[in-house]
Amino acid sequence: MPVKTPKRIKRLAYLLDSAIPLPGGRSIGLEAIIGLVPGVGDIIGALASCYIVAEGVRMGAPKRVIVRMIGNVLLESTIGVVPLVGDLFDMVYKSNMRNIGMLLELENASADTGDVQQPGTLQPGTLQPEPSRSDRSHEHADNPVLASPGKNSRLIIWIGLATAVVLLITAVWLVFQALLFIVGVIV
Repeated sequence: MPVKTPKRIKRLAYLLDSAIPLPGGRSIGLEAIIGLVPGVGDIIGALASCYIVAEGVRMGAPKRVIVRMIGNVLLESTIGVVPLVGDLFDMVYKSNMRNIGMLLELENASADTGDVQQPGTLQPGTLQPEPSRSDRSHEHADNPVLASPGKNSRLIIWIGLATAVVLLITAVWLVFQALLFIVGVIV
């Protein structure tokens, strides 16, 4: 049976990007509202988005998909630090829903080709199943990231670096805003 994208990350993406309906058929998520809090909201949104990317890595998504997912998060997080413009962009772009869409495309592609995934194996281009609760006693043996650290360690490092870049950009923006506020108070 083809591997399914876990419901928890689908729900998280929906909550972050589309959970609040607006008039006219549009919707926004909690990330757009949290992002209104300068700095802190952007950091929380970026970290939640990086969790979805990390789940994609854990599930065994191909590197090209992970790179595109990281690009979506970086784009939304970088533009998101700009007051108001970034919040509007966040409401429209919906990087988390885009990232889940890529994972679902992989799921559908593996279903169309009839690929069958054996438990505990990682096949290129298919998603790794989430271990059942009964299998968690030997989680390290079944976890593709921990079982073969050389294969995914660079990708995990890139995800960490991408997160650090987003946090650094946010911190620089906050310092810039604080300086503008101080100059405005003095003048």
